[in-house]
Amino acid sequence: MASNKEALALVVDIGVGMSQTAPGFDSPLQITSDILQMIVQRKMFQQSKDELALILYGGDETNNDLADENNYQNISVVFSLSSANWHLFEEIQKIKPGNNPADLIDAIVVAADHLRRETEGKRGYAAKRVLLFTNAATPFNDHSLKVILDSLRLQDITVDAIGPSWGQEEEEDGDENDRPDSPTQTNGHNEDSASARPTTNGHQHHHRNQKKPLTPQQKTGIRIINDIVNTTEG
Repeated sequence: MASNKEALALVVDIGVGMSQTAPGFDSPLQITSDILQMIVQRKMFQQSKDELALILYGGDETNNDLADENNYQNISVVFSLSSANWHLFEEIQKIKPGNNPADLIDAIVVAADHLRRETEGKRGYAAKRVLLFTNAATPFNDHSLKVILDSLRLQDITVDAIGPSWGQEEEEDGDENDRPDSPTQTNGHNEDSASARPTTNGHQHHHRNQKKPLTPQQKTGIRIINDIVNTTEG
């Protein structure tokens, strides 16, 4: 059987930082939800053979195969790897902001583990990919990052990331936010581009995205996410 489909884990940060915005602007989580709906709609309408999973982190629930009392908490696999369908679309529409801390590195590990479990022993997969949606506002632990990156490479799992169009804290930060390997883009995966806009009834939706300076945490998070994307050749 020819390898002609992708196993794609959609990993979404629903933590507090993703829902914070000024009145009159769309929150990062709302923008993310719109982009996800667009991706799923396209997969369905094109009758794509690709399979998708939806994983949320930063919420109240924990539902993943790696979780115990102290690890991989507040991370939930809400849609197991399968072809895009209306059930997945509805799960995306039901996404609500969470109030709990969750580690984005842990979320990537859960996603990679899910892809491994769901594709192991099966044929037809041309690629396995984790697509991360976050504004990098929540602190996380990267002490095991090298081991995790080695594992991702061994499993041929790539990581891409999408974030809202962050503002610039200083003039010299502008180039970093426009780099092709920034989490605001996905290095060539056009259908998942953060600049794409979902449409409703044929009318293009323009997001009202609040531009504000990056926090030190976001700068650190973006740098580490870029390292993950580049190392896995996402």
